[in-house]
Amino acid sequence: MAMESKVLSEALVAWSAGHLASVDQSYETTALEARSIALNALAKAVMSPADSISSHETNTAACLVLLTSEVCQGDRAGWYNHLMGAKHIIESAKCTGLSSKAIITGPEVFKQSPEGQWVLRNFAYHDVLASVTLGRPPLINAEYLEGITDVVDTYLGVASEVLTFISEASSHGHDMLFAVSSPDEPVPETTKQQFAASLEAYLEVKQKLHDWRCDASAKPELAAVAYAYRSAALIHVYRRIRGLLHLSQSMNHTIHSEEYMNGVIASISAGLKFQAGQLLAHVSKIPLNDIPESALLFPLFMAGGEVDPTDITLLDMIRNRLRMILEKRNFINVLSALEILEELWDRKTKHASQSSNLDTVADWEDVLKAQGGLLLLT
Repeated sequence: MAMESKVLSEALVAWSAGHLASVDQSYETTALEARSIALNALAKAVMSPADSISSHETNTAACLVLLTSEVCQGDRAGWYNHLMGAKHIIESAKCTGLSSKAIITGPEVFKQSPEGQWVLRNFAYHDVLASVTLGRPPLINAEYLEGITDVVDTYLGVASEVLTFISEASSHGHDMLFAVSSPDEPVPETTKQQFAASLEAYLEVKQKLHDWRCDASAKPELAAVAYAYRSAALIHVYRRIRGLLHLSQSMNHTIHSEEYMNGVIASISAGLKFQAGQLLAHVSKIPLNDIPESALLFPLFMAGGEVDPTDITLLDMIRNRLRMILEKRNFINVLSALEILEELWDRKTKHASQSSNLDTVADWEDVLKAQGGLLLLT
């Protein structure tokens, strides 16, 4: 693709120059020049788009390359602009279908070619994982992945389908569920129904994840990555359920009895710790410095947010894996993620003697919010 597209080739040069500059300061000026050239080329391409499938593919790919460049160099906000740009290019794409004269639009345009499908999986990887740390729905619901995940993907191996479940959990918002009624007033029947619908939606995603299996013929290390992502996705779903229940309690709008709600929350907490343990067991099957290790930032971070901070063995496993990934690749978002976990573990350890429920003490979302930046775990 890059050999046929100036905008994509310039983006790749900018990515390479930026990465060189991160390990050798003598390349800083070169990196800035390359980034400026790449942004200018992308701006020109977007301002005068062609209606060919290949132009949509390469323009989107250029956005995603620039996004990863920003993330790897430690940017905590600008990468989101590139993600938004990729989203707009995907949604605005249109062309005549290959097998008919009908006009197709959006992600369906990209599904017409293997390169376009790769771009969609690439976009989904960044968009869906961003939805977890941003606490908002994906920019595009990942249902477009249907039919294009039965390959060994360059990012997630055989785990791409898991992104659809994470997207489904992130897309179901409940933050405004109790915003209308006063805590002193009876819970409206409509709110009870919405609460039940939200809980049911999360439980359905949870069941889908429990039922999911990767391709039985997958290599052991790729299967381990896939199941680590499944556990990370389950952690995300459990956290969403816990957030819904805590929201209800904080507004004094307990739909069920307090005893029942506390029991459910305790069950969720146990499920979180169990999945964190399962996740790390899968990670332990992936050889150190093996290529699949490059995909482990997201699952390691999700496990790190739920493990017992007094379990030094688990903490060291997460810490050492992240340090090794950072040392090998020098991607600064790995360092940012590790620093957030270290701060979280420190907070929980300090409060361990004061409260038996560490879930109420601190969460990685609190640490991230206090830092005021955005974090992308890709």
